[in-house]
Amino acid sequence: MLRWGAELVAVGPHEARRWAWLTGNAVERIVQRTRRPVLVAQGWPASLPAHVVVALEHADRVPCKVSSWMQWLYSRFHTRFHAIHGVSVAVPVSALMGAAAPIPGEPVDAHDAAESEGISDQLAACGIPRDAVTVESDWGDPVTTVLEAAERDGSDLIIVGESHRARFTRTLRGDVTRTLLESAGRPVLVVPIDDPPGAAPARSAP
Repeated sequence: MLRWGAELVAVGPHEARRWAWLTGNAVERIVQRTRRPVLVAQGWPASLPAHVVVALEHADRVPCKVSSWMQWLYSRFHTRFHAIHGVSVAVPVSALMGAAAPIPGEPVDAHDAAESEGISDQLAACGIPRDAVTVESDWGDPVTTVLEAAERDGSDLIIVGESHRARFTRTLRGDVTRTLLESAGRPVLVVPIDDPPGAAPARSAP
């Protein structure tokens, strides 16, 4: 990849082998070791990427490298996007503050409008019209939220930003990217949003 100056790595799904939960399979190792976006071609695309679900780690912003790919897709295919931030209910902040706990599956009300507007502003600055993006925050497991939206919308692709954290840290926090790759059943584009230690500089996004 480095020798050819690749801008995108496309791989097929790989079966998990024994102890893969500890060592990771080939796809996961590629995702963790490269600064290039990795397209995991699960399933067969029925059409051009007309509808894409974007998994957001933070409710109020889209990583620059992810928004660059969104802009590229929109400029070529007029793709529509469903940007989703899944909020874990393991330890709801409202419970710590003495408020009623949220109900899983119901929309998150607090700051929703402002956060959605902020994301729309960011993407509009990249040339993606507001009416091409739906922004949503839901209580519940982030992976389940994203997969249910992708199934409901009939999405052609899932985009997720990947932070290159240490394996122990990812295990403690829950590895959203890994679980999406194992469960999506449709193509997943993993976009690195930070730089793994010792990695060589990457070429700019498309």
